[in-house]
Amino acid sequence: MGIGVDCSVFFEDLLTSGALKQNGSIVFIGSQQFHLEKDVPNGGIAEMRRLVELFPTDDPLTDEEIEMFAQRGYADDFFRRMGFTVESVDLDPKATYQIDLNISYVPEELFGKFDLALNLGTSEHIANQINAMKFIHDLIAPGGSMVHMVPFLGDVNHGIVNYQPSFFVKLARANHYDCRITSYYVGDDDLSDVQGLDNPELIASFGKIPNLRLKAVCMKFLHALNREELPRDTHGRIISDFKPPMDLTGFR
Repeated sequence: MGIGVDCSVFFEDLLTSGALKQNGSIVFIGSQQFHLEKDVPNGGIAEMRRLVELFPTDDPLTDEEIEMFAQRGYADDFFRRMGFTVESVDLDPKATYQIDLNISYVPEELFGKFDLALNLGTSEHIANQINAMKFIHDLIAPGGSMVHMVPFLGDVNHGIVNYQPSFFVKLARANHYDCRITSYYVGDDDLSDVQGLDNPELIASFGKIPNLRLKAVCMKFLHALNREELPRDTHGRIISDFKPPMDLTGFR
């Protein structure tokens, strides 16, 4: 999982849209690192400087810090350094909360806490999609946003699921999100070595297919219930108001 080329453009777009608030609160879904050293000239330092300029601070980063962050520095450390409140959830020991998104509830102290959740290449590795999306939903305060950057087409040996745009359309409909979905091209996928097939020659005959990713920016309904207003179960846990996406097209 990593944050790569054009990261300054990505975060500038989030600032412009209001999804990312200066000195706000961010939760990373997965322990994210910057991967700029190979993809950007000069080891990604110029790109990291552009990112730094988006977040004015009274304690500017040194040249050594900029180089360190560009070359596989951790995103939660970077944004904390830039004045944000930041947490990360993952099985990775580097995350601030070691959590299995297949089965876990949101810890009480994190429920409805964040302005922004960034899922930048994590949820496609999780089998229990409903729990993963519910977990992300429960982290976000009313009026906050969730950004999903996930595989759509290609990436045949990456992760365990790809996403249709309709997944996020139906997720947004079920939970009253305001959701904007775009796709973008990140290269081609070689089909000569698809894992797990009994007849790989059939797939290999197609040669290459484009790798496309989805970017879904979903804002939680501004008037959604705060956690103090949500009911609790017999164990004292907050009962989430999350609703799973429903696909009823087969019943028409």
